[in-house]
Amino acid sequence: MCLKFFRGPVMGVFFSVLLVSLVFANASGVPLPPDARMVSQRSADIGPSQSFIYNYETSFSADRLRSFFKKEMPKAGWSEQKQGFYIKDNYLSMVVVMPSKNRADKTRFTVNFSRLPSKEDVLSSGKDNPDKLSFMPVYPGSKQVFLWDLPTGLSASYEIEKEIKDVAFFYKSGMLNYGWILASETPVTSEEIQIDCPSCQPPKNKDGTYAALAQEKAVMSKAALSFNRKGGERCMIRIFQSKPGSKGLISSGPTGEGTQLFSKKTSILVTYYAPKNN
Repeated sequence: MCLKFFRGPVMGVFFSVLLVSLVFANASGVPLPPDARMVSQRSADIGPSQSFIYNYETSFSADRLRSFFKKEMPKAGWSEQKQGFYIKDNYLSMVVVMPSKNRADKTRFTVNFSRLPSKEDVLSSGKDNPDKLSFMPVYPGSKQVFLWDLPTGLSASYEIEKEIKDVAFFYKSGMLNYGWILASETPVTSEEIQIDCPSCQPPKNKDGTYAALAQEKAVMSKAALSFNRKGGERCMIRIFQSKPGSKGLISSGPTGEGTQLFSKKTSILVTYYAPKNN
């Protein structure tokens, strides 16, 4: 879920004093407005990690609440990765603010708190033969990086050595067979970027000298597809590809020969949102 923050009006001295008295979400260390009241809490599994979901209400407006978290989260040691997502000591916290007040003239917001999956967690969920999904096709021959249940649905990642345009076409046409309707599409875009590799060495010449570093660029491509289905289901498919650039990146192999640092690889990230009434 994406959340856009707005800069609220400058707070007066009175409000600044109020915000000094902070309450913290249960066991999460997330700062809260002084009048925040917990409405409910529950736990849920997010992939290999357990997540704690706290629902609150406050008299703060949505804009003022967003400004509050923008200012107070860094003070509490949380580093904002993207709007609404924060990381601290290998923990992830996501703050979601409802856009308008409810009938009681209160603003509702949610704090999701969970441990970040470790590298071992991710590797342990990888499979050469991906699990079958009931709601969408899986690209033939792809490797499953992870498949995690979320409170809102499911998240999955795959890798395949295929061209990004072929992968995008597969899902654009294949999802139709599962009753999905294409809601939006971000066409394939590519750019060549410089690769920093201080430890890379150029290949050796026959006389024992090193040749010039032949290649130090890569082509990065991306595309995205968004689908809707009857009943309120949504599915986002983001596709990323990295491959050697016009020259490709060369390093020294174990016997001194030149080798490419990486081959063409396409990553597929699926985010499935189940109907809210499920």
